[in-house]
Amino acid sequence: MKKLILAVSLLAAAFVNTGCELTGDPSQGGIFWSPTKAAERQEQLRQELNAREQELQELNRRNSSLRSTRSNLR
Repeated sequence: MKKLILAVSLLAAAFVNTGCELTGDPSQGGIFWSPTKAAERQEQLRQELNAREQELQELNRRNSSLRSTRSNLR
């Protein structure tokens, strides 16, 4: 009986481990949490944020330049 319980437990553990992947994004679910994947995800989000902030700064500079040009034309 103990061997049967052990065998079923091992089989269940193997099934669970093959069906779940590590995740660093809680919105994507997943039972197992990976600090490494979470850190990678955070770094990727930081890089994306920095790129968008640079784009916004460039758009603000361009907007300021166009307003200046418009003011000079009046």
